[in-house]
Amino acid sequence: MKLKWYIVLCLLVLLTVSAVTLSLGVPCPLGQRFCDGTCVDTINDTNNCGGCGVICHPGEECRRGYCIAGQSCDDGDPCTIDTNVNNRCMHTPDCHHCDCGR
Repeated sequence: MKLKWYIVLCLLVLLTVSAVTLSLGVPCPLGQRFCDGTCVDTINDTNNCGGCGVICHPGEECRRGYCIAGQSCDDGDPCTIDTNVNNRCMHTPDCHHCDCGR
């Protein structure tokens, strides 16, 4: 009789864990978000740049979650947002993804 209740209890726990997992969505690898049924890299994906469904314009690329136009101005520093403004590279601190001395 105890074995029967143990099995019932195990099944209830398993069903509860499954329900919680489904309600929270599919877990994605670190650095990705669940968008339209799949895990995507919103930091570099031009169809989900910075968030689900954010599409960069033609000629733009997605860098660190921002759509950037023109030539690449990437200085290799992960804590700056590198943009091309009138063919001039701008390197702005990216405090959203880095500490910035806080």
